[in-house]
Amino acid sequence: MSFRANAHPIEIFDTLIDDVVQQRPDHVVITGDLSNLSLESEFRRSLKSLEALGGPERWTPIPGNHDAYTYESTKSCEFEKTFAPWLQWTDQVRPPYPVIKKIEDIVIYGLSSAHPSPPLFAWGAVSRKQLTYLETHAQSIQDSGLFKIVLVHHNLHKRGGWADVTAQLRNKQLFIDILFRINASVVLHGHTHKAHRYVLVKDNKKIPVLGSGSSTWSNPHHPARYNILTINQGKLERITCRIYNLQSKQFEDYGEPLDTDTHGTQLVDR
Repeated sequence: MSFRANAHPIEIFDTLIDDVVQQRPDHVVITGDLSNLSLESEFRRSLKSLEALGGPERWTPIPGNHDAYTYESTKSCEFEKTFAPWLQWTDQVRPPYPVIKKIEDIVIYGLSSAHPSPPLFAWGAVSRKQLTYLETHAQSIQDSGLFKIVLVHHNLHKRGGWADVTAQLRNKQLFIDILFRINASVVLHGHTHKAHRYVLVKDNKKIPVLGSGSSTWSNPHHPARYNILTINQGKLERITCRIYNLQSKQFEDYGEPLDTDTHGTQLVDR
């Protein structure tokens, strides 16, 4: 595990938080993997830096597979205990997922696809209970004109080879079907270290899917980055990418995130 730790140095994480604060976004979403081994000490260290972003109205986290790395941490809800104030529902309904937050004309749905898996596996699934809550709530505001952002850790696209066997979202097709039924405006995911950007298309409906890639990776071929989404009058107006410069050790404005691993259209035939 020392290799992974060296690949994601804490110094980049702290620089990331400082840079995000300077950008003054209305809200920040984090799509998982705030830890390596889902240890309480790792979550506490992450929270120490993340608190600079503000209170629950300022940022929303969801867990990644590394945040549910062991059965013990999942059973004791270490992630949920640490980030409890930031996992509040807008209407104060429980259980904790999906997190639902409304920010002006935007509603955020934060789902958990994280659960323990056997060694060398990193698959996930969004529970039926979560999907039911998501669909029921989204349909109740269908005519409100709200921009619907859906957060999930696991990616929706095909990665090919062994990754699709060991690290997939196991109920991906059901999840995608529901995204179209609720008219999701955009889906943001984590999981893959490389950035991804494409559009799901079904029956003339389109849903952009964005994965910013790792925000703490020291890989010189694909260094740490994050996206800033500009949403105006119910439309995704612009996406700006900020990338970590390994020489200056600062995040810099890159512009449109076109250097993605997946870019284009993915047709859904169901």
